[in-house]
Amino acid sequence: MAQIGILAQVAPLAATDTLLYTVKGPNATIATVVICNRGAATTFNLRFTNPTEEAVNVKQYTHFTTSTGAAANTTVFVSLGVQLGQGQSIYCLATLATLSFSVFGVES
Repeated sequence: MAQIGILAQVAPLAATDTLLYTVKGPNATIATVVICNRGAATTFNLRFTNPTEEAVNVKQYTHFTTSTGAAANTTVFVSLGVQLGQGQSIYCLATLATLSFSVFGVES
C-alpha cells in the first residue's frame, strides 16, 4: 500500500550529516523537502545517495551551504518532483541545530 504525505522528519544536531529519508518500497516520488528554521539565519546541505555510495561525495549535493535567508524563523521549500528507487537516500546537514527537515511525497 502506498504511503502518501509525510515520508520523514528530522531535527539534526548542528554540523552533523544526518539521514533524512531512505526509500523502503520499490520507488518514491519526492515532491517537496521543507526546511523550517526555528532560530537565527543559517545554512543547510541536501544530498542524494545510491545504496552503494552513502559516503559523502561532492557529486551527491543538490544544495550546499544554502542560506535559509537573512531573517530568523523562516521556511524554505525545495520543490523536487524527483523519483527515487529502493534504497536511495536523502541526507541533510544544518549549520546550526535550529532546522527541521520534512520530506513530503508518495512511496509505493
